[in-house]
Amino acid sequence: MDSNSPNRGFICVSIPLENMNTISEKIMKAKEQGAEVVEIRLDYYPKILETDPSTLMPLIKCCDIPIIFTLRSASEGGKNGLHETARIAYIKSLIELKPNYIDLEARLPADILKSYYILAVQNSVKIIYSYHDFEKTPNIVNAQTLIYQI
Repeated sequence: MDSNSPNRGFICVSIPLENMNTISEKIMKAKEQGAEVVEIRLDYYPKILETDPSTLMPLIKCCDIPIIFTLRSASEGGKNGLHETARIAYIKSLIELKPNYIDLEARLPADILKSYYILAVQNSVKIIYSYHDFEKTPNIVNAQTLIYQI
């Protein structure tokens, strides 16, 4: 695919946030090794829901590379068994930090997805809707149905 094409994909590196003191270094290392986007898996940080979201702002600004914040639910492969109500509230705070992207599970209730969508638009944050099936890969018809349901 032409590297100048607006429809080309990006090389994205997923980095689990395990230690606040080393995450910026990991982002820079990923960028130096060719990453064009970095996903920060916040659900790997044991005390994420106790962490003031504003302390994550330096991660957005540190490295001149687009950042995806992901706070995955346990049912979709997330770590640390986060309480769902608190996780949902925390995601709102993450969107307000204005990362380049926020990753949202497509299985969230429609009213929550709608409120996140409105907030993301207001904050110029792009949304990645994700769907995880650990049993099988959906066929093309099922995948299109999932997309249209969002």
